[in-house]
Amino acid sequence: MQDGTQVTFTSPSPETLPLPDARYLAFHAALAKVVKMAGMAEHLDDIIRRQDNIHVLSDESNAEHLDGLLRVAQKHIIAFD
Repeated sequence: MQDGTQVTFTSPSPETLPLPDARYLAFHAALAKVVKMAGMAEHLDDIIRRQDNIHVLSDESNAEHLDGLLRVAQKHIIAFD
């Protein structure tokens, strides 16, 4: 972690509850740093917050809202290409 805190993962039963793959954790940490440096962290938080409010897509307004979120995300991805 950035502040020097070390995190140790343990499992009471590694056979049935395996620990997360260290490669995935390293990838997630690297991706989070890139997102933060690109200034996208708050924007992604907003998208996730809005998405959490969608409970079903059967309501037409929710489907339209999700479509709008996907279009916004797509524009930002294309802008970084």
